[in-house]
Amino acid sequence: MHTSLPNESLFTQLLHLSKHTQHVVIHDPTSDVHANAVQLMADVMAMRQSIYASLPRSDCGDKGLMASDAPSILVLAPGNYEYLVAAFAIMSLGAALVPVSMGIMQEEAHDLLQRCKSTCIVAGSQCLNRANEVKTHMASQGQEVTVVPITIKQTPQSDVVPAIDEELTIPEGRPGIILFTSGTTGPPKGVIHPRRLFNSPIKDPSGEVFLSYRPIHWVAGSMPPIKQLLNGSRIEILQPGTMDVTEALWERLRKGDITILSCTPPVWTRLAEYFQNHLRQLPADRLDQYVRGIQRLHVARVSGSATAPSVLQFWRKMLGRPLKNTYATTEHAAPIMETDDTSDISLERCIGKPRPGVTVKLSDGDHGEILVKSPFLFSGYLDDEESTRAVFDAEEFHKTGDFAHRAGNDYILDGRASTDFARYFGYKVPIQEVETHLTDLPYISECCILPVPDPQTAGRVAALVRFHKDNPEAPAKKNLRSIREDLSDKLAAYKLPTLLRILQTSEEVPKTAASGKVSRKQAVKQFFPVSEGFGLLAEVEVWDEKAQNETGPRKAWDWAGLSNSAS
Repeated sequence: MHTSLPNESLFTQLLHLSKHTQHVVIHDPTSDVHANAVQLMADVMAMRQSIYASLPRSDCGDKGLMASDAPSILVLAPGNYEYLVAAFAIMSLGAALVPVSMGIMQEEAHDLLQRCKSTCIVAGSQCLNRANEVKTHMASQGQEVTVVPITIKQTPQSDVVPAIDEELTIPEGRPGIILFTSGTTGPPKGVIHPRRLFNSPIKDPSGEVFLSYRPIHWVAGSMPPIKQLLNGSRIEILQPGTMDVTEALWERLRKGDITILSCTPPVWTRLAEYFQNHLRQLPADRLDQYVRGIQRLHVARVSGSATAPSVLQFWRKMLGRPLKNTYATTEHAAPIMETDDTSDISLERCIGKPRPGVTVKLSDGDHGEILVKSPFLFSGYLDDEESTRAVFDAEEFHKTGDFAHRAGNDYILDGRASTDFARYFGYKVPIQEVETHLTDLPYISECCILPVPDPQTAGRVAALVRFHKDNPEAPAKKNLRSIREDLSDKLAAYKLPTLLRILQTSEEVPKTAASGKVSRKQAVKQFFPVSEGFGLLAEVEVWDEKAQNETGPRKAWDWAGLSNSAS
């Protein structure tokens, strides 16, 4: 069995923790795991050997490393202890881990395996059936795929004494993790992050406790537990099971030991609503447990989109301090900017100042597109040199596609540099594509798609339509469900409108005087105005994702190969 680990600081840190600490570093109650660093390293080494032994000999190199210059292995697992064991084992083989959705379809997995040039899937205990379905599908296409189950030992193996091999080096620019992010059409883009992303100096236990609950195929689910563990934090795993995630988060926070929590605006909104609708009515002694639990957070972070002012006010009162607002992208895999104690959080959409080591500039001086250089910057898009070149300027700053302006030392986010997209959870929805297919429907005479803010979903795809007066189909089609059904064979599910407003005879869509083009900002204000609590007019029909089910079978890339939940 190979017991030598690559000469990288991430493995040096893991060995440091295993030699100098006895406390639990990962607590995963759903898997009945309470692992200290010794247990973690034993499981990582066993998993490493299991993967290596399962690989074709042509994929195996010297000293337990994979032979390819850029090998990669797909990981199909929930965001639990199994994922962390698999992640470190894969990286110890010199390979890049590729976290994928537990709900990935066979056709989607086939495409990702081919694009990553991977022939191996490491699967958690809950995902073995899905992994084997993919294996069978690949075999029907004439391609062999190995499925390796993630196995966890109950007790450390005394004969395994891992050590760093000083001569076993891996180029730090080699891919370490490949994260797929929703594209505008078809399969998602593969964002490649180099191994240097995981390098960090030796750290002792920090005393911090990070709550990890997100799925691993989103950057906020795959990266933070690894980085927090390497920073000396204890990782607490939360898998809600049959319980609603909002209720599960409150119940875990009630125990009072969580110190770091990061959520998107929709999650912070639902947590606030749950407190007001359910917890506030509890007896004082019971209510106090929840209040004290959340107030023990050292870091309460929000990122992803605009947060309603009323929600920010709620949390400022609850926590005794404002939520720490951050700005990040999948291409950076770590916060780029963040508010601090000196930030004027009364300014709406304030994203604070650049983090240490990050350089930010705006394309037009004190305003314009956000351009970034960072140690955490991705190295490129998978097999797409043209797209990679297009997002870097002449000075190698990454063009984020977001606009901002300066207010003192803080940055204020103004929105996307392109108005061609709407946001829905973590997905980018191309407006022109949706409008084209709406226009093709025989009962619609005029339409436009508008991006409408919503803290529950990070944004809405709103359809503003006018029906043909004389088309016999129109009366039966005057609702959102029927329009979604008629578009479902042409558009992925995440691109379908979730708001509908029907134009009356006397109503006109506002257009710019100079070009005669639709003024989308004005149209949103006129037809989809939102109150402070993001309430909409009665004339607007809203699609309820939880209460209503889609008709017809799910298609490949309906959710960009990711998931229909981005919380």
